[in-house]
Amino acid sequence: MKKGFTVVEMVAVITIIALICLLAFPSISNRIKKAKEDISEVDFKLIVTASDLYIDEHNDNYPKKDKDVYCIAIQDLVSDGKLSSDVLSTSNNKYTLSDYVKTTINGKETNYEIVKTCEENR
Repeated sequence: MKKGFTVVEMVAVITIIALICLLAFPSISNRIKKAKEDISEVDFKLIVTASDLYIDEHNDNYPKKDKDVYCIAIQDLVSDGKLSSDVLSTSNNKYTLSDYVKTTINGKETNYEIVKTCEENR
């Protein structure tokens, strides 16, 4: 008697493995997408924190008055040591050194936005 698997058994095993892959792939794909979104959110929070520190240390240039808009170059945050350029080098990151953090003061609330160009209003 020959030892081994028949063609039918091999096809059945391959079919089962293919079905398992089809069921697992969407879940894995969604987890990767969510992880990339989480990284972008964390990067944004790091940039915002760095810009807050920068504004606080340079308060002569950036007094916090209502309705003011400040533009801080991300390059300035890196040059001043508030932000590591490694934050910008993640594979899915959409921020570059030439971008700006647009900081808008609205009463007690401060809004942040990462923009390509920015005009201050002060």
